[in-house]
Amino acid sequence: QQIVRRFGILIRSLKEMITAEPTTVDSQPTLAPVVARSSPGMPAGPSNFLGRLWRKLECFARVFVGERWLYRRQIEKFYGIMGGHIYFQTLAAAVELKLFSLLERTGPLTSRRVADELGIAEQPARILLLGLTSLGLIRRAGNSYANSALASQLLVEGQPGSVIPVIRWQHHINYRAMYHFTEALKSNENVGLDEFAGTEGTLYERLAHQPQLEKIFQDAMQAISVQAN
Repeated sequence: QQIVRRFGILIRSLKEMITAEPTTVDSQPTLAPVVARSSPGMPAGPSNFLGRLWRKLECFARVFVGERWLYRRQIEKFYGIMGGHIYFQTLAAAVELKLFSLLERTGPLTSRRVADELGIAEQPARILLLGLTSLGLIRRAGNSYANSALASQLLVEGQPGSVIPVIRWQHHINYRAMYHFTEALKSNENVGLDEFAGTEGTLYERLAHQPQLEKIFQDAMQAISVQAN
């Protein structure tokens, strides 16, 4: 907090220096703020040059000092929130295609071999592998891809600590309902239930109409129970 406060004082001081010019009072040179602007939208200053300099200083402070130093962790977390849907859907696609289980069984594979094994075209396979590599779930060595240690522990079918059922629950049930979150807040009603067939007032009752989703839900509850114990 002390660093942030001192940095703010420095920026304000620089701004005062840039937005002031010499003037004369009783034949003595002094500094007075410049009130005229050289053009619409231009910060007050003795010249266009100083106005441009001030904007560059502000940009530098925001990007290099703010985002890359003072607020780096908060910025990274914020962009993680913004891209959360992309990260999760990349993970969910790999789980649905059983990519992690494939790599655990075969060892490292090229993108072409992955595409052949998953039954998809090579270009989509490369896109999926790139996304998973950027997330740290897949490791690349040369032209081959393999599971990370974390993926081998949590994302392989049959592993005791696998969270695959939880991911499938999130993908098939929770994401559908959460789309209506804003509407639910406004109406104070469980609007997300409309995603599932039936007239009952609870998710558990409505899932009885869709055995596949009901099994996904029950498998997730069991996996969570195992993780908790």
